[in-house]
Amino acid sequence: MAYDQDYIQGIDISHWQGEVDHAQAAASGMRFCVCKATEGRTHTDDRFAEYIAGIREVQSSGGIYYPGAYHFARPDTDGGNEQDGAAEGEHFCDVVQEICGEIVLDFMPPALDWEKYSDFDEEENIPWIDAWIDVVERRLNRRPMIYTGKNVWKYECGNTDKFSDYPLWQVYYSGTATQPPEMPWPGWAIWQWSGSDSMQYAPDVPGVGVCDVNRWNGNLDELKVFANAGGEPPPPTPNTWPTPPAQINLNDLRGSYSGYVARVQGLLLSYGYGPDGLVSSSTGRPDGLMGNKTQDSLVDFKVNRKLPGDTVMDWATWWALSYGNIS
Repeated sequence: MAYDQDYIQGIDISHWQGEVDHAQAAASGMRFCVCKATEGRTHTDDRFAEYIAGIREVQSSGGIYYPGAYHFARPDTDGGNEQDGAAEGEHFCDVVQEICGEIVLDFMPPALDWEKYSDFDEEENIPWIDAWIDVVERRLNRRPMIYTGKNVWKYECGNTDKFSDYPLWQVYYSGTATQPPEMPWPGWAIWQWSGSDSMQYAPDVPGVGVCDVNRWNGNLDELKVFANAGGEPPPPTPNTWPTPPAQINLNDLRGSYSGYVARVQGLLLSYGYGPDGLVSSSTGRPDGLMGNKTQDSLVDFKVNRKLPGDTVMDWATWWALSYGNIS
């Protein structure tokens, strides 16, 4: 099957792929490779260090081929609770820091692979994810992304939108769909559209063989931002999905619902603004309406961070909104 030329693509791999020729994969058009690092509280993937070294070698020769690391969550083994989530987060960070060192530059956001069904539900699983994220943000100083699918998120996490400020890496295998199913996120950053379990859709990636293939929801410059590959390190990876325009004045969006406004409102809520004037009284969610109270909240937020006291959403404002909760 030919590669999908409408998207920038990348792969994700684990020891099951065996020996990988990363130079061939990069030459074929793959622009990132997210590798399994850990699983549960104690397991480390046998080939993680080897894969990272191979990717870094491609990068050292000038190739655009970003590494990444993911943790396979096992809430089914030691309990769906905060203690288990934190323990698995610590194990992941131990391995990543030992093998990769700092992952601030030229590295995809660390990923939580949440796909395992368990005997627990959202009451236990949401605190589990919270605890894992807290550990990873504190130790790696990066905002992680969450890999999951529609059904597992529904049945294991109650379809919560609590983590919708974190980039979504969505799994949905299809050879014909132009978009994956909607989930409680404003959009997807990465879509795993093909995998080793879906041979009918999967291209044979040079240097790798049949493996998980992913579409990136943006252009190459946006991927560089996502992987902190711009040279000077910004604060932790920007959480910008759906991708905002380079600059927009929210006051230009007055008069009707805007998902863009709703996203800004959601971030402002995390800093203690609102909820009055920012959320719907019927749903309790950001209402997506640019009014005076949303305007005042945004202006106050920007002034407090020594940004211009206006309603313009530029990259500096997005970064401040996305990073400020990370110490």
